[in-house]
Amino acid sequence: MVSLVRAAQLATIALVVVACSDNTSDGGASVPGRPIGDLTSIDPQACVRGIGSNVTAQVESVPIVVHLPPCFDPSKSTRYPVVYLIHGASADASQWLDIGLAEGADALVADRTIAPTLWVMASFGDRHSDEIANSLVATILPWATTTFPTIDDADHRAVGGISRGGSAAMRATIDHPDLFGAVAGHSPTLPLPPADTARGLVAARCRVWLDVGADDGLLAETEALGRELDERGLTINVNVSAGGHNRTYWRAHMRDYIRFYASRWTGS
Repeated sequence: MVSLVRAAQLATIALVVVACSDNTSDGGASVPGRPIGDLTSIDPQACVRGIGSNVTAQVESVPIVVHLPPCFDPSKSTRYPVVYLIHGASADASQWLDIGLAEGADALVADRTIAPTLWVMASFGDRHSDEIANSLVATILPWATTTFPTIDDADHRAVGGISRGGSAAMRATIDHPDLFGAVAGHSPTLPLPPADTARGLVAARCRVWLDVGADDGLLAETEALGRELDERGLTINVNVSAGGHNRTYWRAHMRDYIRFYASRWTGS
């Protein structure tokens, strides 16, 4: 049961909830919403329609959006797996909403491809990927863990990122191998040379996803990481599809990303 203390925590960080169907963000636009005292006033009609909600907050000057699954109810004892998603350079957390995270996650929950999951997206600004990784682990993850009813083990926690966000996701996994059960890089830059990045990811013993557009300048580096992982016994597919380094490409593959992160949690 979520305690009154947790409800108070939610109120003190000025949460805002908005049904994902109302989200009209594009690029760096802010996420619209309506202020509420706690999470119990989520629109019941959105629940009936299978629509999740977006919660916004600011933690140590970092704006955050959390996509909650349909019918999320903090008064119940249900606990949820969680995915931390990191945006690319010159973007913010709304990048994930713009490429279809909320709609895709809600649809895959509805058809029971994945279990209801929390999706945490922070706006880190144009910081170095190492700084982003440190902020994620030191600030965002502890906040999410104490604020929401998460399942607090690596098997139910994943991290991933787009472009520079992919580098930050891999850096966080390499530096904290006990925290994440899965990591993904979507058109990623790398935190270290391919051999060193592969060595760290193999040591973390987590599932790994890599994808990149066939016309992306990061194709060679991404494929080099895939070869290094294979040589160290972690066989993965580097998913190469038509497209470049842009939202059109990532949007086309958003549901594939969601399935990678969350498909093993069906029935959690």
